[in-house]
Amino acid sequence: MVEVKFGDDLPEQIEFENENGVLTSQMIKYEWRPIKCDECGGVGHDGEACRMKKEEVQKERKKLKIKKVWVVKATVPHKVQTAKTSQEAQMGMQEGEVTCGVIDHLLNPLNIEIAAKVIEVNDMTKEKNVSDGQMENGNERAPQGLNSPWKHFHLRKFIQSQNVGLFGYLETRVKTGNFAKVYPRICPNWSIVTSYSAFPGGRIWLVWSPSCFTVDVRMLTEQMIYGVMNHKASGVQFCLSMVYGHNDKEKRSELWNDLIKCSRDVMNTQWVVMGDFNNILNLNERIGQPVLFSEIERFRNCVDSCGLGDAKMTGPFYTWSNKQQEDDYVTTKIDRVLVNGQWELCYPYTEAAFLLEGCYDHCPCIVKIHKELNKRAKPLDSSICGVILKGF
Repeated sequence: MVEVKFGDDLPEQIEFENENGVLTSQMIKYEWRPIKCDECGGVGHDGEACRMKKEEVQKERKKLKIKKVWVVKATVPHKVQTAKTSQEAQMGMQEGEVTCGVIDHLLNPLNIEIAAKVIEVNDMTKEKNVSDGQMENGNERAPQGLNSPWKHFHLRKFIQSQNVGLFGYLETRVKTGNFAKVYPRICPNWSIVTSYSAFPGGRIWLVWSPSCFTVDVRMLTEQMIYGVMNHKASGVQFCLSMVYGHNDKEKRSELWNDLIKCSRDVMNTQWVVMGDFNNILNLNERIGQPVLFSEIERFRNCVDSCGLGDAKMTGPFYTWSNKQQEDDYVTTKIDRVLVNGQWELCYPYTEAAFLLEGCYDHCPCIVKIHKELNKRAKPLDSSICGVILKGF
């Protein structure tokens, strides 16, 4: 084993003395190298996706916009009137047909209120929308999460490049009142169900192409959206639970209980559970902080009770890090894809491919169903794949 200081460049070769006392040089080949940022020195993203760099650029742009000009003082007194302006954020929602509990075009049989909220702004309004960016000490804060326009473009590009028909997005940071403004810029012709009715921040978005899928939602909570997915082209039907576990372990107990309820509803159907559980399952799934068995006990009991197991995964093992350096660095595996026995029987060559973080907060995951055990083989149908995306 060769130890390398965190932050140092990985060596291309090492020199050592062999058993005969001869100094030997050995080239090193890496199966995978972590991405290192040239701007901040952090790991898991490159310079283009560096948050620190973007914040500095935005500050510089604001400075450039400020321009002071000397003007001649008017000798004739005059009055300046400030005209009141109003801005309405409206989105025309076309009501789709709902049959047999199928959700289409933002209609929800669970009475989820995701209609557009009209916001009127004038010079007398003192309310501030945090999701659009707020004033801090006189400076406007950059938009957070999916409220940023450049992130709309990046997300659209990512979904198109992966050719998927269904995906889950966690921790969007888009408030209820801003949803009608943000969502049409990302997937204007796609259907969506959100968790706004269970939590004002809308922690989970489940989005799908109506030409590829119909979705029947069976349960919706703050930490999970569960339903039956029907793939139109192939007729494949399966149950899906898109999960975003709470930071508080006591509240996560509600998620474990809800998953057990789902397992009773699934019966003999294929079931996949995917997302950010905010909980590790095994003792070797965190580096930088000690792991206690009490942390994983409830999650393990839940997984065993539901008859779930990890799908075969590729890519980075640890899916999240705190972006700190050296002794403060913590990395862990809290994102995963779990499947039941029926899924394994029907789709034995399922692959949960975790990608590098890039500009996301966690490693994105793409679930693919292969025809046979061959890494070069194309997926059975790329639109059947599911994607987990977590924050920016």
